[in-house]
Amino acid sequence: MSHDQLVPKYMPPTRRTRRLGRVLKGLRLAAGLSQKTVGTEVGKSEAWVSRVESGEIRITPALASELALAYGVSGDREQVEALREAAKDLNQPGWWQQLDKLSQRYLTYIGFEGDARGIFVYEPVLIHGLLQTEAYARAVVSVGQSDPVKIEQRLKARLTRQDVLTRRPPVDYHVIISAAALFCEVGGPRVLGEQLAHIAELATTGHITAQVLDWSVGARMVTPGGFTVLSYEDDDPDLGYVDTAVGEVMLDDPGQVKELTDTFNDLVAHAMSPLESVQRIRERVTQCLTTS
Repeated sequence: MSHDQLVPKYMPPTRRTRRLGRVLKGLRLAAGLSQKTVGTEVGKSEAWVSRVESGEIRITPALASELALAYGVSGDREQVEALREAAKDLNQPGWWQQLDKLSQRYLTYIGFEGDARGIFVYEPVLIHGLLQTEAYARAVVSVGQSDPVKIEQRLKARLTRQDVLTRRPPVDYHVIISAAALFCEVGGPRVLGEQLAHIAELATTGHITAQVLDWSVGARMVTPGGFTVLSYEDDDPDLGYVDTAVGEVMLDDPGQVKELTDTFNDLVAHAMSPLESVQRIRERVTQCLTTS
Protein backbone atom coordinates (compact mmCIF):
# COMPACT_ATOMS: atom_id res chain seq x y z
CA MET A 1 0.00 0.00 0.00
CA SER A 2 1.44 3.38 -0.99
CA HIS A 3 1.95 6.26 1.44
CA ASP A 4 -0.74 8.26 -0.42
CA GLN A 5 -3.31 5.54 0.31
CA LEU A 6 -2.78 5.92 4.05
CA VAL A 7 -4.06 9.51 4.24
CA PRO A 8 -7.73 10.48 4.56
CA LYS A 9 -9.66 10.39 1.30
CA TYR A 10 -10.46 13.58 -0.57
CA MET A 11 -13.22 15.64 0.99
CA PRO A 12 -14.54 19.06 -0.06
CA PRO A 13 -12.67 22.00 1.44
CA THR A 14 -13.99 23.72 4.55
CA ARG A 15 -13.12 26.99 6.23
CA ARG A 16 -10.74 25.15 8.57
CA THR A 17 -8.96 23.21 5.81
CA ARG A 18 -8.54 26.37 3.76
CA ARG A 19 -7.11 28.22 6.76
CA LEU A 20 -4.59 25.48 7.55
CA GLY A 21 -3.71 25.30 3.87
CA ARG A 22 -2.88 29.02 3.85
CA VAL A 23 -0.71 28.61 6.95
CA LEU A 24 1.20 25.74 5.38
CA LYS A 25 1.64 27.62 2.12
CA GLY A 26 3.01 30.59 4.06
CA LEU A 27 5.54 28.38 5.84
CA ARG A 28 6.61 26.80 2.55
CA LEU A 29 7.10 30.17 0.86
CA ALA A 30 8.98 31.53 3.88
CA ALA A 31 11.33 28.56 3.60
CA GLY A 32 11.81 29.23 -0.12
CA LEU A 33 10.60 25.74 -1.10
CA SER A 34 8.61 24.59 -4.09
CA GLN A 35 5.57 22.32 -3.82
CA LYS A 36 7.55 19.62 -5.63
CA THR A 37 10.40 19.80 -3.12
CA VAL A 38 8.02 19.57 -0.14
CA GLY A 39 6.18 16.68 -1.76
CA THR A 40 9.43 14.78 -2.19
CA GLU A 41 10.38 15.45 1.45
CA VAL A 42 7.16 13.88 2.78
CA GLY A 43 6.80 11.15 0.15
CA LYS A 44 3.99 12.87 -1.73
CA SER A 45 3.39 14.40 -5.12
CA GLU A 46 3.49 18.07 -6.06
CA ALA A 47 -0.26 17.84 -6.78
CA TRP A 48 -0.89 16.51 -3.26
CA VAL A 49 0.88 19.51 -1.69
CA SER A 50 -1.14 21.83 -3.93
CA ARG A 51 -4.41 20.24 -2.81
CA VAL A 52 -3.40 20.44 0.85
CA GLU A 53 -2.68 24.15 0.45
CA SER A 54 -6.03 24.73 -1.28
CA GLY A 55 -7.85 22.91 1.52
CA GLU A 56 -8.99 19.96 -0.60
CA ILE A 57 -7.11 17.35 1.43
CA ARG A 58 -7.33 16.91 5.19
CA ILE A 59 -3.98 15.95 6.62
CA THR A 60 -3.35 13.93 9.78
CA PRO A 61 -1.43 15.29 12.81
CA ALA A 62 1.46 12.99 11.84
CA LEU A 63 1.64 14.54 8.38
CA ALA A 64 1.49 18.00 9.96
CA SER A 65 4.65 17.10 11.89
CA GLU A 66 6.33 15.85 8.71
CA LEU A 67 5.48 19.07 6.90
CA ALA A 68 6.85 21.11 9.82
CA LEU A 69 10.11 19.18 9.48
CA ALA A 70 10.19 19.84 5.73
CA TYR A 71 9.64 23.57 6.32
CA GLY A 72 12.44 23.70 8.90
CA VAL A 73 10.20 24.71 11.81
CA SER A 74 10.17 21.38 13.68
CA GLY A 75 12.26 22.98 16.45
CA ASP A 76 9.42 25.38 17.26
CA ARG A 77 7.34 23.14 19.53
CA GLU A 78 4.53 25.66 19.85
CA GLN A 79 4.24 25.99 16.06
CA VAL A 80 4.31 22.23 15.53
CA GLU A 81 1.67 21.62 18.20
CA ALA A 82 -0.57 24.29 16.66
CA LEU A 83 -0.29 22.57 13.27
CA ARG A 84 -1.03 19.16 14.80
CA GLU A 85 -4.08 20.48 16.68
CA ALA A 86 -5.37 22.18 13.54
CA ALA A 87 -4.99 18.92 11.60
CA LYS A 88 -6.78 17.00 14.36
CA ASP A 89 -9.71 19.43 14.23
CA LEU A 90 -10.11 18.86 10.49
CA ASN A 91 -11.31 15.33 11.07
CA GLN A 92 -14.17 16.29 13.42
CA PRO A 93 -17.30 15.55 11.34
CA GLY A 94 -20.12 18.07 11.07
CA TRP A 95 -23.74 17.03 11.58
CA TRP A 96 -24.42 17.50 7.86
CA GLN A 97 -21.89 14.82 6.85
CA GLN A 98 -24.34 12.13 8.00
CA LEU A 99 -26.86 13.15 5.33
CA ASP A 100 -25.72 10.82 2.56
CA LYS A 101 -28.61 11.56 0.21
CA LEU A 102 -27.60 15.17 -0.35
CA SER A 103 -25.12 16.45 -2.91
CA GLN A 104 -21.53 16.93 -1.78
CA ARG A 105 -21.58 20.51 -3.02
CA TYR A 106 -24.62 21.31 -0.90
CA LEU A 107 -23.01 19.71 2.15
CA THR A 108 -19.89 21.75 1.50
CA TYR A 109 -21.98 24.92 1.46
CA ILE A 110 -23.65 24.00 4.76
CA GLY A 111 -20.23 23.70 6.38
CA PHE A 112 -19.14 27.11 5.12
CA GLU A 113 -22.46 28.70 6.04
CA GLY A 114 -22.22 27.46 9.62
CA ASP A 115 -18.83 29.15 10.08
CA ALA A 116 -19.84 32.49 8.55
CA ARG A 117 -19.86 35.79 10.42
CA GLY A 118 -22.18 37.39 7.88
CA ILE A 119 -24.69 35.94 5.39
CA PHE A 120 -26.04 38.18 2.64
CA VAL A 121 -28.75 36.74 0.42
CA TYR A 122 -30.98 37.59 -2.53
CA GLU A 123 -33.85 35.26 -3.43
CA PRO A 124 -35.89 36.15 -6.56
CA VAL A 125 -38.78 33.66 -6.18
CA LEU A 126 -38.81 31.75 -2.87
CA ILE A 127 -38.18 32.52 0.79
CA HIS A 128 -34.58 31.78 1.71
CA GLY A 129 -33.93 28.49 3.51
CA LEU A 130 -32.73 30.06 6.76
CA LEU A 131 -36.13 31.73 7.17
CA GLN A 132 -38.37 28.86 6.12
CA THR A 133 -40.97 27.34 8.44
CA GLU A 134 -41.17 23.55 8.52
CA ALA A 135 -44.38 23.46 6.45
CA TYR A 136 -42.99 25.83 3.82
CA ALA A 137 -39.66 23.99 3.70
CA ARG A 138 -41.36 20.61 3.30
CA ALA A 139 -43.35 21.92 0.36
CA VAL A 140 -40.15 23.23 -1.27
CA VAL A 141 -37.94 20.16 -0.78
CA SER A 142 -40.69 17.79 -1.91
CA VAL A 143 -40.92 19.27 -5.41
CA GLY A 144 -39.76 16.71 -7.97
CA GLN A 145 -38.73 14.22 -5.28
CA SER A 146 -40.08 10.68 -4.85
CA ASP A 147 -37.48 9.41 -2.38
CA PRO A 148 -38.91 9.96 1.14
CA VAL A 149 -35.49 9.54 2.75
CA LYS A 150 -34.02 12.28 0.60
CA ILE A 151 -36.98 14.55 1.35
CA GLU A 152 -36.53 14.07 5.10
CA GLN A 153 -32.77 14.63 4.88
CA ARG A 154 -33.23 17.83 2.89
CA LEU A 155 -35.84 19.00 5.40
CA LYS A 156 -33.56 18.18 8.34
CA ALA A 157 -30.66 20.00 6.71
CA ARG A 158 -32.75 23.08 6.00
CA LEU A 159 -34.15 23.36 9.50
CA THR A 160 -30.89 22.55 11.29
CA ARG A 161 -29.03 25.18 9.25
CA GLN A 162 -31.24 27.78 10.90
CA ASP A 163 -29.30 27.35 14.14
CA VAL A 164 -26.89 30.02 12.85
CA LEU A 165 -29.63 32.59 13.48
CA THR A 166 -29.97 31.74 17.17
CA ARG A 167 -26.41 30.82 18.13
CA ARG A 168 -24.28 33.03 20.38
CA PRO A 169 -22.98 35.19 18.94
CA PRO A 170 -25.58 35.08 16.12
CA VAL A 171 -24.64 35.53 12.50
CA ASP A 172 -25.22 38.91 10.83
CA TYR A 173 -27.98 37.97 8.36
CA HIS A 174 -29.30 40.31 5.65
CA VAL A 175 -31.80 39.05 3.10
CA ILE A 176 -33.40 40.73 0.11
CA ILE A 177 -36.80 39.14 -0.60
CA SER A 178 -38.39 39.59 -4.00
CA ALA A 179 -42.00 40.76 -4.05
CA ALA A 180 -42.63 37.63 -6.12
CA ALA A 181 -41.82 35.48 -3.08
CA LEU A 182 -44.63 37.19 -1.17
CA PHE A 183 -47.14 35.93 -3.73
CA CYS A 184 -45.71 32.51 -4.66
CA GLU A 185 -48.17 30.31 -2.75
CA VAL A 186 -45.82 27.54 -1.68
CA GLY A 187 -47.95 25.05 0.26
CA GLY A 188 -51.06 27.20 -0.20
CA PRO A 189 -52.22 30.55 1.25
CA ARG A 190 -52.16 29.48 4.90
CA VAL A 191 -48.66 28.00 4.76
CA LEU A 192 -47.45 31.12 2.96
CA GLY A 193 -49.20 33.39 5.45
CA GLU A 194 -47.65 31.62 8.42
CA GLN A 195 -44.28 31.73 6.67
CA LEU A 196 -44.47 35.49 6.13
CA ALA A 197 -45.62 36.06 9.72
CA HIS A 198 -42.51 34.16 10.83
CA ILE A 199 -40.30 36.47 8.77
CA ALA A 200 -41.98 39.58 10.16
CA GLU A 201 -41.26 38.35 13.69
CA LEU A 202 -37.63 37.46 12.98
CA ALA A 203 -37.01 40.80 11.27
CA THR A 204 -37.52 42.59 14.59
CA THR A 205 -34.32 41.08 16.01
CA GLY A 206 -31.16 43.15 15.79
CA HIS A 207 -29.01 40.73 13.77
CA ILE A 208 -31.60 39.90 11.08
CA THR A 209 -32.41 42.42 8.35
CA ALA A 210 -35.09 41.75 5.74
CA GLN A 211 -35.84 44.02 2.80
CA VAL A 212 -38.47 43.57 0.10
CA LEU A 213 -37.55 44.27 -3.51
CA ASP A 214 -40.72 45.77 -4.97
CA TRP A 215 -42.10 45.14 -8.47
CA SER A 216 -41.19 48.71 -9.42
CA VAL A 217 -37.47 47.88 -9.62
CA GLY A 218 -38.12 46.02 -12.88
CA ALA A 219 -35.32 43.88 -14.29
CA ARG A 220 -33.33 44.01 -11.06
CA MET A 221 -35.82 41.52 -9.66
CA VAL A 222 -34.79 38.70 -11.99
CA THR A 223 -31.14 39.29 -12.80
CA PRO A 224 -28.64 37.85 -12.02
CA GLY A 225 -30.77 35.37 -10.08
CA GLY A 226 -30.47 34.25 -6.48
CA PHE A 227 -27.13 34.17 -4.69
CA THR A 228 -25.44 34.26 -1.30
CA VAL A 229 -22.27 35.95 -0.04
CA LEU A 230 -20.62 34.54 3.09
CA SER A 231 -18.19 36.67 5.08
CA TYR A 232 -15.79 35.55 7.80
CA GLU A 233 -13.71 36.86 10.66
CA ASP A 234 -9.96 37.34 10.64
CA ASP A 235 -8.27 36.90 7.27
CA ASP A 236 -10.65 34.32 5.80
CA PRO A 237 -11.79 35.53 2.35
CA ASP A 238 -15.47 35.92 1.49
CA LEU A 239 -17.22 33.22 -0.53
CA GLY A 240 -20.06 33.30 -3.01
CA TYR A 241 -22.74 30.68 -3.59
CA VAL A 242 -25.18 30.27 -6.46
CA ASP A 243 -27.84 27.55 -6.58
CA THR A 244 -28.49 26.73 -10.26
CA ALA A 245 -30.72 24.30 -12.12
CA VAL A 246 -27.73 21.98 -12.61
CA GLY A 247 -26.38 22.15 -9.08
CA GLU A 248 -24.77 24.39 -6.50
CA VAL A 249 -21.69 26.46 -7.29
CA MET A 250 -19.26 27.79 -4.67
CA LEU A 251 -17.23 30.82 -5.75
CA ASP A 252 -13.92 31.77 -4.14
CA ASP A 253 -12.48 33.96 -6.87
CA PRO A 254 -12.18 37.46 -5.32
CA GLY A 255 -13.35 39.15 -8.51
CA GLN A 256 -16.49 37.02 -8.80
CA VAL A 257 -17.32 37.40 -5.11
CA LYS A 258 -16.90 41.19 -5.42
CA GLU A 259 -19.38 41.20 -8.32
CA LEU A 260 -21.94 39.44 -6.13
CA THR A 261 -21.25 41.85 -3.25
CA ASP A 262 -21.64 44.87 -5.54
CA THR A 263 -24.90 43.44 -6.90
CA PHE A 264 -26.18 42.85 -3.37
CA ASN A 265 -25.36 46.42 -2.35
CA ASP A 266 -27.19 47.70 -5.43
CA LEU A 267 -30.28 45.66 -4.49
CA VAL A 268 -30.11 46.99 -0.91
CA ALA A 269 -30.12 50.55 -2.27
CA HIS A 270 -33.21 49.89 -4.43
CA ALA A 271 -35.20 47.74 -1.99
CA MET A 272 -37.76 49.01 0.50
CA SER A 273 -36.40 50.02 3.89
CA PRO A 274 -36.45 47.34 6.61
CA LEU A 275 -39.38 49.06 8.34
CA GLU A 276 -41.39 49.45 5.14
CA SER A 277 -40.56 45.85 4.24
CA VAL A 278 -41.95 44.47 7.50
CA GLN A 279 -45.12 46.49 6.97
CA ARG A 280 -45.49 45.11 3.44
CA ILE A 281 -44.93 41.56 4.66
CA ARG A 282 -47.56 41.96 7.40
CA GLU A 283 -50.07 43.29 4.88
CA ARG A 284 -49.50 40.21 2.79
CA VAL A 285 -49.90 37.96 5.86
CA THR A 286 -53.37 39.41 6.40
CA GLN A 287 -54.31 38.77 2.77
CA CYS A 288 -53.09 35.17 2.87
CA LEU A 289 -54.78 34.22 6.13
CA THR A 290 -58.03 35.95 5.11
CA THR A 291 -58.32 33.99 1.86
CA SER A 292 -57.14 30.60 3.20
